Parts: sequence; structure tokens; C-alpha cells
Amino acid sequence: EIGEAQLGLRFSDDEFGCAKPSRKCSLEHERKLLEAAVATAKRDGKRLTIKPASGTPVTFIDWTVAATKSADGDDETHWYLGRMPGIGYERVEVQFGHDAPGDFLINPQSGKVAFVHNGADIAALSPDGKFLVTFNALNPPVSLRVAALDAAGPRLVLQCEAPDSPERMTPVFKGWHDATALDVVFEIGEQSKSMVRLATRLIRKADGWHLQAGDTA
Repeated sequence: EIGEAQLGLRFSDDEFGCAKPSRKCSLEHERKLLEAAVATAKRDGKRLTIKPASGTPVTFIDWTVAATKSADGDDETHWYLGRMPGIGYERVEVQFGHDAPGDFLINPQSGKVAFVHNGADIAALSPDGKFLVTFNALNPPVSLRVAALDAAGPRLVLQCEAPDSPERMTPVFKGWHDATALDVVFEIGEQSKSMVRLATRLIRKADGWHLQAGDTA
């Protein structure tokens, strides 16, 4: 199994290299990315705006709701993380007060947006940055998705689902084999000698996606 740092959607603290979570440190590193982005990304206080080449600008607003005697507080904070490799999608991280963080991926031409809950899901870019696989290994039923980050995207190009079963099934991502194929091992059953491990490879070809399995039966 590969480590989280290798998956391709690192969190802002890792991207910025802050020794510890620090708003001052994050703002300084974000400022440099915004300067490099010229007119495509801009921060005005709590408002972060991404301007695609065509289409409507996308605005993210930081907010905080203070705690009261009868309710917990809540908040959302957004950070601009620059352009992704490959097709050059803009990336904005959102940090939630009561949930794992996620990323907004924004088409630089059309402004079309996809949300990736990469703080809770596995999220891994293909080596060329043109595809993103996501799935949640903890919450059944298993659902694995591949999105294309191309000029028409972000768009879903593959979704694989496994129905609920008495036997526990856990997907273990083994990485992109290359830009056209990814490897996943499915662990079926509980952690014991009786567990079955099924090695699979999903391959993108001209006529669509194909599944190879170590044990076809």
C-alpha cells in the first residue's frame, strides 16, 4: 500500500511546508501562489476568487459561526493551492470545522468544478495528471470512481460498485501502474488466515475500461 503523501493531492500544510498549522505561514505561501497566478486567482480578505478563461468566476468565502451554550461552532477556510500538473486545473482546499478537508478542482477554461473529499477518501492522480481515482475504504458499499481532468471535465468516466455483502470487502490502492492503468487489491473477509486477496488492474483502452483479475472465478 502506498503512503498518503504519494497520492497526489497533498494538504495545504504539506504543500506550503509550514512547520505546524499556522494561518500566517499559510497566507504567506498562498500569496506567492496568487502572485504567480496573475489574474486567474485573487484573494480579497475572506473571499478567494478563481477566474476561468471563459465562464463565471468561482468564489469561495471563509466563514465562522461562534459556539453558543446550546450549539457547537463551525467554520470553513479555503486555500489556493495553485495549478495541478497535466491539464492545469486550479485547486482550492477547503478545511471544515467538523469534517475532513477536501479539494475543489476547477477547469481553467470553463470554470466547471468538482469536489474531492480527499481527507476522507483515497484520491490519486494518474502519472500524467489527466485522471483522478477516488474511493472510500471505510464505508461500505465499495464505490470506486475515475474522473477525467481534461478540457471537457471534470467528468466521471468510470464507476465501479460492489453490493453490500455479509463478507467485509476492503479495497487497497496499490498505485497507478502507468498513465492508463491502476492497481487495486480487494481484501475479502476479516483479518485472518481465511481472508481472500483479489488483485485487480483497471486498464483504459480505446474502447473503454477493462478489468483484469488475478483470479477471474
